[in-house]
Amino acid sequence: MKAVYPGSFDPFTNGHLEILNQAIPLFSKITLAVAVNPEKPNSMFGLEDRLAFLRDIASEAMHSEKIEQYIQIAVGSYPVKGPGALYTVDYAESVGATHIIRGLRNGSDFEYEFAMAQINKGLNPKIRTVFFMADTDVSSVSSSMVRGLIGPQGWENAVKEYIPMCMWERFFKLVV
Repeated sequence: MKAVYPGSFDPFTNGHLEILNQAIPLFSKITLAVAVNPEKPNSMFGLEDRLAFLRDIASEAMHSEKIEQYIQIAVGSYPVKGPGALYTVDYAESVGATHIIRGLRNGSDFEYEFAMAQINKGLNPKIRTVFFMADTDVSSVSSSMVRGLIGPQGWENAVKEYIPMCMWERFFKLVV
């Protein structure tokens, strides 16, 4: 089984990583995909930087002792607005995936993601959404929360708690 794990990943967080780690045992291939929305010009990191973060994550995950089976983790992107825009289910089908991975932190996430899963099923019934619950220790972690920590004195130590270490050096160079 193959899956797409889409998101803005601005930046990828330990919460995203925890969901990915839950999904790894279930799929032979996972494509980490940046959903690009040109109508959101306030991204902290550009597309190439976010793809570089995902390549760091993919490399680390594929060399992890946690993976007891062969799995391939790919990295990609697709536009959700503007020229060439795709629905996530269409992108999933284009990379041979049969599932979309989504993480749930709380009840609000569930309501939104459940509605999206129903819409996606209507758009392409061959692609199914799989939900993973975030563990309590990362359920409050979001990309916007991480971005909000940057700036005050000592921000480096605060942010380090919330993003994967394999991307820390790249993250730090881009922010300072």
